Amino acid sequence: MKKSFALILFFLFLLVSVQARAEKLEINKYVEELEIEKGWTGSLAVEVKNPGVIDLPRVMLKIEGINASWFKLPDEFELKAGENKTLDVKFTIPVTAASGNYEGKVVVSYLETIDEKSFMLRVFASEAERIYYQLQFLKAKLTELENRTAQSEKEGKDTQSVKALLRNTEDKITLAESYIGERKYEDASDMLIMAKGYLEKAEQELQVAPPVQHPLSSFISTTQILIGLVSVAFIVVAIAILSAVKKGKHEMKIRLPPSILKKAVVGQLTGQRLEKEKDKIEKMLSILEKQHRQGIISKESYEELKTKNEQRLAEIDRKLKE
Repeated sequence: MKKSFALILFFLFLLVSVQARAEKLEINKYVEELEIEKGWTGSLAVEVKNPGVIDLPRVMLKIEGINASWFKLPDEFELKAGENKTLDVKFTIPVTAASGNYEGKVVVSYLETIDEKSFMLRVFASEAERIYYQLQFLKAKLTELENRTAQSEKEGKDTQSVKALLRNTEDKITLAESYIGERKYEDASDMLIMAKGYLEKAEQELQVAPPVQHPLSSFISTTQILIGLVSVAFIVVAIAILSAVKKGKHEMKIRLPPSILKKAVVGQLTGQRLEKEKDKIEKMLSILEKQHRQGIISKESYEELKTKNEQRLAEIDRKLKE
């Protein structure tokens, strides 16, 4: 009897030990820096992963180090084995809050299994102060990336695409500065969002920048292209001559009236301009969506900018169908 009881206890202990090792919980992605002005709201997005082999029925998420009255936590949630889930912690900063930086921790836990990450909450006195901070941050990031690009170029990397993106970034930052001077903070924010998108793209391009092509291979490649073009041109001319000979004097030439031709050309140019504008707005909406998911812009600002750009997109689609 005693041996049986001992065996049962042993197997229970073994089962608990195996289960403890199987329970895993990770913060996969999260917003490392959240910027909100007084009287506004923002969201801290947190992606939680269960890399273990058993389901976790009651996972908790909490915030440490920040005034508890400033945020609302999500309810307990289930996280199945291998599942990822993104949760938003909504922050509402009171107008009486002191401006400054607040260090906090986001913590996820299930029983004894815990993971935690640090983040920074930056509280600004006004929209102008927040946008000015973002401007200075992006300018510093641009300078740092320009220096790294110059170093990569010295190492023999092809950085032409990176430098083009950096020029676009600089243009948007310059526009943002002019909008700030005119107190057009919404327009300045739009430019800074686009500048950040260009910087992120430039960072990606720099990481995979290929070596500069050798001049000889470039010459050979260019020569091959020219030979190919000349060959094609020769064939086209030969076909045209043979066709003309066959038709002789009975060839019929069809000419469009100048008014119709002009209308077609103008329509084509207008369509191209509208397509470029549509592509620009769609990219802007994509950047806005990403910034909102990361909690960089507040929900109110996101919805306002999204509505404005979607209206412009609808108007362009209407013109393209005409």
